[in-house]
Amino acid sequence: HFFGYLWTMQLFIALMHFAIASSVAQWYFAPRVNGKKELDSPVKTAFKLSYGKHFGTMVFGSLVVAIAEAVRMMVEYMTEQMKKQNPGNPAVKFLSCLLKCCARCIENCLKYITKNAYIFTAMFGYSFLPACYKLFSFLKDSPLTITMAQSLGGIIIKLGRGFVVVFSVVCTFALMEYVSPWNESVESPYLVLVIVFLLALVISTIFFEVFGMSMNTLIMCFIADMQMN
Repeated sequence: HFFGYLWTMQLFIALMHFAIASSVAQWYFAPRVNGKKELDSPVKTAFKLSYGKHFGTMVFGSLVVAIAEAVRMMVEYMTEQMKKQNPGNPAVKFLSCLLKCCARCIENCLKYITKNAYIFTAMFGYSFLPACYKLFSFLKDSPLTITMAQSLGGIIIKLGRGFVVVFSVVCTFALMEYVSPWNESVESPYLVLVIVFLLALVISTIFFEVFGMSMNTLIMCFIADMQMN
Protein backbone atom coordinates (compact mmCIF):
# COMPACT_ATOMS: atom_id res chain seq x y z
CA HIS A 1 0.00 0.00 0.00
CA PHE A 2 2.86 2.39 0.75
CA PHE A 3 4.44 1.67 -2.63
CA GLY A 4 1.05 2.34 -4.21
CA TYR A 5 1.03 5.71 -2.44
CA LEU A 6 4.51 6.53 -3.81
CA TRP A 7 3.48 5.51 -7.33
CA THR A 8 0.25 7.53 -7.19
CA MET A 9 2.03 10.67 -5.95
CA GLN A 10 4.67 10.38 -8.67
CA LEU A 11 1.94 9.88 -11.27
CA PHE A 12 0.27 13.16 -10.24
CA ILE A 13 3.66 14.91 -10.41
CA ALA A 14 4.31 13.39 -13.87
CA LEU A 15 0.93 14.57 -15.14
CA MET A 16 1.65 18.06 -13.81
CA HIS A 17 5.08 18.16 -15.46
CA PHE A 18 3.67 16.94 -18.77
CA ALA A 19 0.81 19.44 -18.72
CA ILE A 20 3.23 22.33 -18.18
CA ALA A 21 5.68 21.07 -20.82
CA SER A 22 2.93 20.46 -23.37
CA SER A 23 1.40 23.92 -22.83
CA VAL A 24 4.77 25.65 -23.23
CA ALA A 25 5.71 23.56 -26.30
CA GLN A 26 2.37 24.37 -27.95
CA TRP A 27 2.99 28.07 -27.34
CA TYR A 28 6.57 27.92 -28.66
CA PHE A 29 5.73 26.07 -31.91
CA ALA A 30 2.37 27.76 -32.52
CA PRO A 31 2.12 29.28 -36.01
CA ARG A 32 1.98 33.06 -36.31
CA VAL A 33 -0.85 34.71 -38.19
CA ASN A 34 -0.54 38.49 -38.68
CA GLY A 35 2.19 38.57 -36.05
CA LYS A 36 0.12 36.79 -33.38
CA LYS A 37 0.45 33.18 -32.25
CA GLU A 38 -2.59 31.01 -32.96
CA LEU A 39 -3.37 28.99 -29.81
CA ASP A 40 -6.47 26.98 -28.98
CA SER A 41 -6.64 26.31 -25.20
CA PRO A 42 -3.12 24.85 -24.76
CA VAL A 43 -3.67 23.84 -21.11
CA LYS A 44 -6.91 22.02 -21.97
CA THR A 45 -5.20 20.31 -24.90
CA ALA A 46 -2.29 19.34 -22.63
CA PHE A 47 -4.62 17.62 -20.15
CA LYS A 48 -6.41 15.82 -22.98
CA LEU A 49 -3.07 14.52 -24.26
CA SER A 50 -1.85 13.52 -20.80
CA TYR A 51 -4.97 11.54 -19.87
CA GLY A 52 -5.81 10.32 -23.36
CA LYS A 53 -2.76 9.70 -25.52
CA HIS A 54 0.26 9.66 -23.19
CA PHE A 55 -1.14 8.32 -19.91
CA GLY A 56 0.85 5.09 -20.25
CA THR A 57 4.08 7.10 -20.57
CA MET A 58 3.26 8.94 -17.33
CA VAL A 59 2.42 5.67 -15.55
CA PHE A 60 5.67 4.02 -16.65
CA GLY A 61 7.83 7.03 -15.81
CA SER A 62 6.23 7.42 -12.39
CA LEU A 63 6.74 3.70 -11.74
CA VAL A 64 10.49 4.07 -12.39
CA VAL A 65 10.74 6.97 -9.93
CA ALA A 66 8.55 5.22 -7.33
CA ILE A 67 10.80 2.13 -7.43
CA ALA A 68 13.87 4.35 -6.96
CA GLU A 69 12.20 6.09 -4.00
CA ALA A 70 11.19 2.78 -2.41
CA VAL A 71 14.71 1.37 -2.82
CA ARG A 72 16.22 4.51 -1.28
CA MET A 73 13.88 4.26 1.72
CA MET A 74 14.72 0.57 2.16
CA VAL A 75 18.44 1.36 2.03
CA GLU A 76 18.03 4.12 4.61
CA TYR A 77 16.09 1.79 6.92
CA MET A 78 18.66 -0.99 6.59
CA THR A 79 21.59 1.37 7.21
CA GLU A 80 19.89 2.72 10.34
CA GLN A 81 19.48 -0.84 11.61
CA MET A 82 23.13 -1.56 10.82
CA LYS A 83 24.24 1.48 12.84
CA LYS A 84 22.02 0.51 15.78
CA GLN A 85 23.47 -3.02 15.85
CA ASN A 86 27.05 -1.76 15.46
CA PRO A 87 27.27 1.57 17.30
CA GLY A 88 30.57 3.37 16.97
CA ASN A 89 31.86 1.10 14.19
CA PRO A 90 33.59 3.37 11.59
CA ALA A 91 33.34 0.75 8.82
CA VAL A 92 29.57 0.48 9.30
CA LYS A 93 29.23 4.28 9.30
CA PHE A 94 31.26 4.53 6.10
CA LEU A 95 29.27 1.76 4.39
CA SER A 96 25.91 3.20 5.43
CA CYS A 97 26.91 6.67 4.22
CA LEU A 98 28.10 5.23 0.89
CA LEU A 99 24.90 3.21 0.36
CA LYS A 100 22.63 6.15 1.19
CA CYS A 101 24.63 8.44 -1.10
CA CYS A 102 24.41 5.98 -4.02
CA ALA A 103 20.67 5.40 -3.50
CA ARG A 104 19.97 9.13 -3.34
CA CYS A 105 22.13 9.78 -6.42
CA ILE A 106 20.34 7.10 -8.47
CA GLU A 107 16.95 8.44 -7.38
CA ASN A 108 17.84 12.04 -8.34
CA CYS A 109 19.26 10.95 -11.70
CA LEU A 110 16.09 9.00 -12.54
CA LYS A 111 13.93 11.96 -11.48
CA TYR A 112 15.95 14.25 -13.75
CA ILE A 113 15.69 11.83 -16.70
CA THR A 114 11.95 11.22 -16.34
CA LYS A 115 11.14 14.90 -15.79
CA ASN A 116 12.99 15.90 -18.95
CA ALA A 117 11.67 12.89 -20.89
CA TYR A 118 8.14 14.25 -20.43
CA ILE A 119 9.28 17.38 -22.29
CA PHE A 120 10.16 15.30 -25.37
CA THR A 121 6.91 13.41 -25.07
CA ALA A 122 5.13 16.77 -25.11
CA MET A 123 7.22 18.11 -28.03
CA PHE A 124 7.36 15.08 -30.33
CA GLY A 125 4.73 12.65 -29.00
CA TYR A 126 7.32 9.97 -28.10
CA SER A 127 6.66 7.22 -25.60
CA PHE A 128 8.86 7.00 -22.51
CA LEU A 129 11.94 5.13 -23.74
CA PRO A 130 12.29 7.00 -27.08
CA ALA A 131 11.86 10.26 -25.13
CA CYS A 132 14.75 9.25 -22.84
CA TYR A 133 16.87 8.42 -25.88
CA LYS A 134 16.06 11.84 -27.39
CA LEU A 135 17.02 13.52 -24.10
CA PHE A 136 20.46 11.87 -24.13
CA SER A 137 20.85 12.88 -27.78
CA PHE A 138 20.20 16.51 -26.86
CA LEU A 139 22.58 16.30 -23.89
CA LYS A 140 25.25 14.93 -26.22
CA ASP A 141 24.72 17.60 -28.90
CA SER A 142 24.32 20.68 -26.65
CA PRO A 143 25.75 19.83 -23.22
CA LEU A 144 27.06 23.33 -22.43
CA THR A 145 23.84 25.15 -23.37
CA ILE A 146 21.60 22.82 -21.37
CA THR A 147 23.91 22.63 -18.34
CA MET A 148 24.45 26.39 -18.11
CA ALA A 149 20.78 27.27 -18.64
CA GLN A 150 19.46 24.71 -16.17
CA SER A 151 22.11 25.57 -13.56
CA LEU A 152 21.34 29.28 -13.85
CA GLY A 153 17.63 28.51 -13.70
CA GLY A 154 18.12 26.43 -10.54
CA ILE A 155 19.90 29.35 -8.85
CA ILE A 156 17.11 31.76 -9.88
CA ILE A 157 14.44 29.38 -8.55
CA LYS A 158 16.16 29.02 -5.17
CA LEU A 159 16.71 32.77 -4.84
CA GLY A 160 13.14 33.51 -5.89
CA ARG A 161 11.67 30.99 -3.48
CA GLY A 162 13.75 32.36 -0.62
CA PHE A 163 12.81 35.96 -1.50
CA VAL A 164 9.07 35.16 -1.52
CA VAL A 165 9.24 33.42 1.87
CA VAL A 166 11.36 36.12 3.54
CA PHE A 167 9.34 38.97 2.03
CA SER A 168 6.04 37.40 3.17
CA VAL A 169 7.28 36.84 6.74
CA VAL A 170 8.82 40.33 7.03
CA CYS A 171 5.69 42.05 5.70
CA THR A 172 3.47 40.06 8.07
CA PHE A 173 5.67 40.93 11.03
CA ALA A 174 5.64 44.62 10.08
CA LEU A 175 1.85 44.62 9.77
CA MET A 176 1.32 43.03 13.17
CA GLU A 177 3.86 45.23 14.91
CA TYR A 178 3.21 48.66 13.40
CA VAL A 179 -0.23 48.70 11.72
CA SER A 180 -3.54 49.11 13.53
CA PRO A 181 -5.64 47.13 14.48
CA TRP A 182 -3.26 44.12 14.33
CA ASN A 183 -0.64 45.65 16.60
CA GLU A 184 -3.30 46.04 19.29
CA SER A 185 -5.24 42.79 18.87
CA VAL A 186 -2.39 40.29 18.36
CA GLU A 187 -0.42 39.57 21.51
CA SER A 188 2.25 37.33 20.03
CA PRO A 189 3.05 37.31 16.27
CA TYR A 190 5.10 34.12 16.27
CA LEU A 191 2.32 31.59 15.60
CA VAL A 192 1.04 33.75 12.74
CA LEU A 193 4.58 34.06 11.35
CA VAL A 194 5.01 30.27 11.39
CA ILE A 195 1.73 29.80 9.49
CA VAL A 196 2.65 32.51 6.97
CA PHE A 197 6.11 30.94 6.55
CA LEU A 198 4.59 27.52 5.78
CA LEU A 199 1.99 28.92 3.37
CA ALA A 200 4.57 31.06 1.58
CA LEU A 201 6.93 28.08 1.30
CA VAL A 202 4.24 25.81 -0.21
CA ILE A 203 2.92 28.44 -2.65
CA SER A 204 6.39 29.58 -3.77
CA THR A 205 7.52 25.95 -4.23
CA ILE A 206 4.53 25.20 -6.48
CA PHE A 207 4.89 28.44 -8.45
CA PHE A 208 8.62 28.07 -9.05
CA GLU A 209 8.15 24.40 -9.97
CA VAL A 210 5.93 25.64 -12.81
CA PHE A 211 8.52 28.31 -13.67
CA GLY A 212 11.38 25.77 -13.67
CA MET A 213 9.53 23.24 -15.84
CA SER A 214 8.54 25.99 -18.28
CA MET A 215 12.13 27.20 -18.49
CA ASN A 216 13.48 23.68 -19.13
CA THR A 217 10.87 23.15 -21.84
CA LEU A 218 11.79 26.44 -23.55
CA ILE A 219 15.48 25.42 -23.55
CA MET A 220 14.67 22.09 -25.25
CA CYS A 221 12.27 23.77 -27.69
CA PHE A 222 14.96 26.30 -28.61
CA ILE A 223 17.55 23.58 -29.27
CA ALA A 224 15.03 21.53 -31.27
CA ASP A 225 14.14 24.65 -33.27
CA MET A 226 17.80 25.27 -34.10
CA GLN A 227 18.23 21.65 -35.25
CA MET A 228 15.07 21.62 -37.38
CA ASN A 229 15.36 25.14 -38.81
